[in-house]
Amino acid sequence: MPRFKSIARKEGGESSQSRSYAPLHENLGINFPTQASALRFASLSARQIKPTKFVDRATLRELGVYNGVRDLFGRIDADDLLKIYAQTFKRITLEVLSTFSCSMTDRWMRFQVFNEPKILDFDHVGDIFGIEPGYDGEPFTYNSSPIYPANAFWHRISDTQADYDSQRSKGSSILHPCLRIAHRILSSTIFCRSDSGTVLSQELFLLHGMVEYLEHVSLDGGALIAQKLLKVAESTVGDICCGGLITWLITESRLQVVIPEEEVPVEGLDRLNIEAFTRFHFLRKVGRRYSWLVGPHHTHHSYLPDRVRTRVNVHTDWLFPPPQEEGQEQAQEGGQHHHPHAQPRGLEERLDDLTHQVSQNTTTLANLERNLYGYFRHQGYEPQEGP
Repeated sequence: MPRFKSIARKEGGESSQSRSYAPLHENLGINFPTQASALRFASLSARQIKPTKFVDRATLRELGVYNGVRDLFGRIDADDLLKIYAQTFKRITLEVLSTFSCSMTDRWMRFQVFNEPKILDFDHVGDIFGIEPGYDGEPFTYNSSPIYPANAFWHRISDTQADYDSQRSKGSSILHPCLRIAHRILSSTIFCRSDSGTVLSQELFLLHGMVEYLEHVSLDGGALIAQKLLKVAESTVGDICCGGLITWLITESRLQVVIPEEEVPVEGLDRLNIEAFTRFHFLRKVGRRYSWLVGPHHTHHSYLPDRVRTRVNVHTDWLFPPPQEEGQEQAQEGGQHHHPHAQPRGLEERLDDLTHQVSQNTTTLANLERNLYGYFRHQGYEPQEGP
């Protein structure tokens, strides 16, 4: 493709991939194309590699929040993220990050896998992660006026009176289980974070898009993945938690890289399951139920599953107040919780499916209109007033 011509050859006809620099220490069999990539490898190798934590859908169903979380991601056209799972491999992760580069203008990313140079365009990357390709070359675009109301939205979903602060506002302050779990999925996957105790401004931006629907937000999946991988690659501190994303990128894309059997995956927890949510102080098992914990002191709030109250299609109160009969109840062993408006499970799940279908159809129409507008604007056309 013409946009890739600038990376093919250097002056004098020498290929940019033809020179191999000696690594500074154990190189895992990697031949580095530049001295800069060897130096970056040395820096990355000093950091700990942890598996990417992908969501376990069976856990979401057990907690009664699967349909709600799926609907939220569907509203930003990213619900395929819930289906992704890949293991993390040390050599692959370090090689890709050591050689990674990208162009936000020309919309490509370049890296090396098993000593072979690779290149992918952003539209294809967004497609394999199930995130709608964008046209602006920016990971995020806010399309409405007034400007994105971060403080007002934070007060709408959290239990704190303090204004939003990306350095201090905690995910544990988000009361609604579906929204808080959605934040953890975002931070653990496409935001490449290990410690996601705080809520980054871009993460809150996407949560706002989930609540308000995508007509307010344009999300460029390829640009977002490129931005986050480059940030990890150029950083000198912190754990490396994007290995699973990299594995998915090289095996599910048109590259179709086959991982040799001798490559051993990095050990550790790689699922957002009951064990993970317990470690993160999201919940605690109480008899046959789960106590939903909120705030800095992990205080009992209410019990899960509660499919009626966690159905986001009809929810208008994101502060998720506890049921009245639970207001005085303490989390303790034993007993069954019956919500006064609970319906038979089979009927309830069928209603969930029907409301999800309605939500999907509405979101699909909104996305189609947005994508057509973006496409024609990209081609140089502007919308005109009148019939």
